[in-house]
Amino acid sequence: MGDPERIWLQGEREAQAIGEGRCWSEDRTEFEDEPTGYVRADLYDALRAQGEAMREALKEIAGPRDLPHGIDAMIAVRRIAKDILAKSTGGDDGP
Repeated sequence: MGDPERIWLQGEREAQAIGEGRCWSEDRTEFEDEPTGYVRADLYDALRAQGEAMREALKEIAGPRDLPHGIDAMIAVRRIAKDILAKSTGGDDGP
């Protein structure tokens, strides 16, 4: 079995109330007090990279201000957005 995606650290007040050190668990509901959650570093890094790719995609979409007006602008923006989405997700989003 692999490492859990998240783990939870028991709240300090709860640990003091039962007279033990703070405990770790994969199940948040195991603790009465509000536990502190931790996410695996590789998942966090992947999420940050995905967020950065989406920010870059939005910058590219918003970038050029010299697009033609009217329906041509809408078509051009749609094509740009589709290309960027395909690049950032590694797939094609249809016509």
